[in-house]
Amino acid sequence: MSDNSNSKAVPGWVNFLFWGALAGGVLVAIFSQGFLNQPDAVSVRDELGQRYVVPSIDIIPVRNAASIEAGKDTYARVCVACHGANLEGGVGPDLSDNEWWHQPAAETNLAKLVMNGVSAGEALGPNKVPMPARGGQPLSNEEVWQVIYYLSDQNGSIQKDAVPTGQ
Repeated sequence: MSDNSNSKAVPGWVNFLFWGALAGGVLVAIFSQGFLNQPDAVSVRDELGQRYVVPSIDIIPVRNAASIEAGKDTYARVCVACHGANLEGGVGPDLSDNEWWHQPAAETNLAKLVMNGVSAGEALGPNKVPMPARGGQPLSNEEVWQVIYYLSDQNGSIQKDAVPTGQ
C-alpha cells in the first residue's frame, strides 16, 4: 500500500463551491441572454457607436475678418454655382433665409454637411439634389470652416457654436 499522507486532497466543500459557482454563472448568462434578451456590453457599445474610440483633433480656425473674407472667396469659387452669388439658392438650397432642411442651423452641423456632403438619399427640398463632399473640390478643413464663418456672418439664423470670435 502507498502512503497518501503527503498528498493534499481538495475538500469536498471547495469542489461544491467551485462547480456550483460555475453552474450558477452559466445559468445566469443563459437566462439573461435568452429569456430577458439583455444584450451584452459589446453589443450595447456597438449600438451606441462606442466600441472603437478613434482619437482625433480637428482644429477649428478662429473666426475673424480674415477668415470670413477667405470664406467669401472660397464660396465664390466653389459654392456659388449651386447656392447663388447672394446665397439665394438655385440647384442647391437658399442659404440666406431661416429655412434649413438639415437641422440644426448651427455652424458645427453645417460644417459636417459640407465636409461629408449630402447623398441622394439624404437630399431634401424641392430639387432633392445631392451635394458632393466639400463641394466636389479638394477643400481643406480650414477652408470649409472659413466658408461656414462667411455663411454665418451673412445669415443671422445660423447659430455660431464653433468658436468664439477671435482677433
